Amino acid sequence: MNQSKSNTELHFDALPDILTVQQTRAVLGIGRTAVYRLLESGKIRCFQIGNAYKIPKASVLEFIQTSCDRKGGV
Repeated sequence: MNQSKSNTELHFDALPDILTVQQTRAVLGIGRTAVYRLLESGKIRCFQIGNAYKIPKASVLEFIQTSCDRKGGV
């Protein structure tokens, strides 16, 4: 069977365009404090509505790509 997308890609595609901190934690497999550090440092772009951080899914993808590029990864 030839699949064009892996299970991980299908799962990521199913996420909304704007993520919560909890969803970002799940995607990256990191803790809450680590997510807040990435957001507050500007490594992942976000915006706030009241006290809630909202993270564009595209920002998470950019972070992953730049992290891989810096480390010589995929």
